[in-house]
Amino acid sequence: MNEPRASVLLPIYNAENFLGEAIESVLKQTWTDFELLLLNDGSTDNSTKIIEKYCVQDKRCRHLAWENVGLVETLNRGIGAAKGGVLFRMDADDVCSSDRFEKQIQFLESNPNCVAVGSRVLLIDPDGMPILEMGAMASHEEIDAGNLSGVGSVMCHPAVAMRRDAAIKIGAYRAEYKHAEDVDFFLRMGEIGRLANMSQVLLKY
Repeated sequence: MNEPRASVLLPIYNAENFLGEAIESVLKQTWTDFELLLLNDGSTDNSTKIIEKYCVQDKRCRHLAWENVGLVETLNRGIGAAKGGVLFRMDADDVCSSDRFEKQIQFLESNPNCVAVGSRVLLIDPDGMPILEMGAMASHEEIDAGNLSGVGSVMCHPAVAMRRDAAIKIGAYRAEYKHAEDVDFFLRMGEIGRLANMSQVLLKY
């Protein structure tokens, strides 16, 4: 059996209200050669039941569970378990556009020097109503300068696709930056390759 070309890292902690819609948006992608790693970080609500339901329905789903260790360790365990050469980040309360993976895979194939690509995102409220679009910075230079400025990550973390070998090369996520793990991660990724944001809205955040 061939290994999947990509792995989706979806950390989950007590996310029952939105988890089903998030998983559905991943499984309905037009590009299908991936595994979905459902990283259950000690959930105590109905998240586990929801995860198990989708694992029965779709063989691309893998349920990985442990006692609560926090986001950084959960993501690093996901990277360690991933079989794909590309990692898609996703959160349990967000929604992918159906062509997100297809567009980001095509971008990485066309830009071999790029180690991570995000996109514009649509900020939504808990009812799914649109608020505003975010992610105006597209080029490596803009993104790197924005991250260095300290205003927060200018790559929306759950909208990113990245090369697994690059993530491993930089040592993955670092626990000492638990509230800014994404900014620290993308600053280090930007030292070994190019960063980019696609102009299309590919995620509802």
